Amino acid sequence: MQKKELVSNRQKVRHIKETEAERMYEDDTFVVVHPLTEAASCVYGKGTQWCTAAANCYNSFNYYNGIGNLYIIINKKRGKKFQFHFETRSFMDETDQYINPPIFDTLGATSGLVDFILQKFIELWEDREFDDHLAHEFFYDFFCGYDHAFDTAIECFEKALELDPELAKNVKYHKVYLNALLNKTLINEGVHPKDKQAFEYVKSHVKTPFSDEEFLIIEKFFAEYHDSLYPDGIMGDGDTKNFIYRNLEATEQFIPQHRVDAIADALYE
Repeated sequence: MQKKELVSNRQKVRHIKETEAERMYEDDTFVVVHPLTEAASCVYGKGTQWCTAAANCYNSFNYYNGIGNLYIIINKKRGKKFQFHFETRSFMDETDQYINPPIFDTLGATSGLVDFILQKFIELWEDREFDDHLAHEFFYDFFCGYDHAFDTAIECFEKALELDPELAKNVKYHKVYLNALLNKTLINEGVHPKDKQAFEYVKSHVKTPFSDEEFLIIEKFFAEYHDSLYPDGIMGDGDTKNFIYRNLEATEQFIPQHRVDAIADALYE
């Protein structure tokens, strides 16, 4: 009886994999699966702590799937699984923790997987109201301001343009490409903080990942507020952060609030 149940369960799992999920990309190392149903999400998410793979409690698959596609990335050689949901900027490992940036490095992504993810990002960007913030966050998550990673990004875009010249007509596509070039230029110019000791302190004590460029921007506004209003070094925590938020908005620069807060708090120390 147990043997029959085991065979039946295997057949059920095979049927779900064949009919309720799509294989979106595959190479020698990775396979990317798009689950179409909660059942498929549970099958492919087995062994993880994702709420979208929960079998004995509330499963969030329908919530996330209603916003946009879920993608499960499996490293076939290492047996590791990752879950991507671009619309909510959720890029999770098996323990349901955010993947450490730069994500491409953490995954050990192949060039084909990089191309697949970049294309999905571009498709999402084209479907939304134009938003430079989205591009900035994406490049931080996946490339994290590393010089060699931006080289990779630029190479990917140039290669894509060679394969599909029609992309040259796509303004949004070029905005992503130019954003990579811009960040690479800023990186090549080097980091010149006003206070090198403070820079080293923040880099070593802040657990939230941030780019050198982001530190320079926050330090600049932090110093402006300090110098103009509190020359004796006494200032209000919330007032300073609000000053930075307002200046970021006024200069059309975007840094997620939790990074602003983390850097500002460390600068107080």
